[in-house]
Amino acid sequence: MAMEETGGVSRGYVGAMALLAGALGAAGVALAAVAAHREGGEGLASAATLLSLHAPVPLLAAALAGAGARFWGLTLSVAAIGLGAALFGGQVALGALMDLSLFPMAAPVGGVSMIAGWALLGLCGAVYALGGGRR
Repeated sequence: MAMEETGGVSRGYVGAMALLAGALGAAGVALAAVAAHREGGEGLASAATLLSLHAPVPLLAAALAGAGARFWGLTLSVAAIGLGAALFGGQVALGALMDLSLFPMAAPVGGVSMIAGWALLGLCGAVYALGGGRR
């Protein structure tokens, strides 16, 4: 079965990026609402900000792919940022709400993942600007 394409980008890729952006954004807004109504919700507010800040990144990747950027680094950078935001935000939220931990060092692993993802995204942009990054 052939994949449907939109502007040279598969509908599945665009859909997956929109799903990830929506999940990160919704989690950020939900945590912000809980933080606003909970005494001592600073940790939740921090997680909400982090998730909301990173939510548009998958949409950027879809836009870049639609503009012709085609290389594995773009998808890998979005995966690293999305996973890192989920780990970091999830760890902070679980700790604040239930005094639980996803796993030891979840927040630092998430933070390093986000940093690496952003650095790779910047590198992808530089490669694309120099004429590389096409299939």
